Amino acid sequence: MKKLLTLAILLSFAFNYSNQSTGSNKLNKNENIGNKIEIENKSYETVECAVVNGLDQIIARVKVGGYKTVTVDIGYEYDGDIRVYYKTSLDYDWKYQAGKSSYSYPPRFIIESDY
Repeated sequence: MKKLLTLAILLSFAFNYSNQSTGSNKLNKNENIGNKIEIENKSYETVECAVVNGLDQIIARVKVGGYKTVTVDIGYEYDGDIRVYYKTSLDYDWKYQAGKSSYSYPPRFIIESDY
């Protein structure tokens, strides 16, 4: 009976230790830093933006007011192949691509008016 009790105690400590180390790993995985981008609109017009991944799939749409900056959570970690297209209410297609600001975190896409 003593051996069974000792074995049960050892197994409970082992189980508890394995759950603690797994839990801390999960905590670190939730701290991904590559799932947000910023879109800065430096024009006076409200623009509609489409965030596009490397497979040319729209993963988010957002409207950004004139002289505003928004942060968009794209929902997963990306590896740098994210583009932002935009159009105003007068544009017919997504012909403009926003320029990406270098060395910014989160990555910042800046929209400037051509006119």
